[in-house]
Amino acid sequence: PFGDSFSRSVKFNGTDSYAYVNRQDFRIFMPSVGLEAWFKLSALGSKQVIIARNDVRSVGGNEISMGVNASNQLYVSRGNTTVLTAAQTLTTDVWYHVVFNAINFGGWIGAFYLNGEVDTPYTVLTGNTAFDGADKQWLIGRDGNGNFFNGYISNVAVYGLPLDPTDDVGQHYKSGTS
Repeated sequence: PFGDSFSRSVKFNGTDSYAYVNRQDFRIFMPSVGLEAWFKLSALGSKQVIIARNDVRSVGGNEISMGVNASNQLYVSRGNTTVLTAAQTLTTDVWYHVVFNAINFGGWIGAFYLNGEVDTPYTVLTGNTAFDGADKQWLIGRDGNGNFFNGYISNVAVYGLPLDPTDDVGQHYKSGTS
């Protein structure tokens, strides 16, 4: 996004660089969540985390994480279990805009949007998708299992509601490409 300028993005080295938000009042209380980010991969073939909510003091303490798996597809996981995998295979040196929406209607459903378009329509999420609302950090570029991101990340956002697929998702994508 943003033309050829990287002034609004952060380069993560894939080995030890990450950012975090450690605010006690920055919690998500389900029944819904929307995660959004722009990213550009510098390497492929390994699990890379864009954003995760966890307690980094305990390994495997991921409450939710979103990133790119070893097959170069977007994923969302709960704990160590992948609950949704996107359809499209990603490549290096391309800016992507991703939105993950999740809603609980007595059972969790989730969807991926990639570059303003539906990648994976609303699907029943597998595995444990409960969220405890406890005080945990939001990590950008890593998770609690030592998986880091190799590339650029920009404009990360966490919403207490899913983004509107017909308005917000497309608008956010268009604003990053103009």
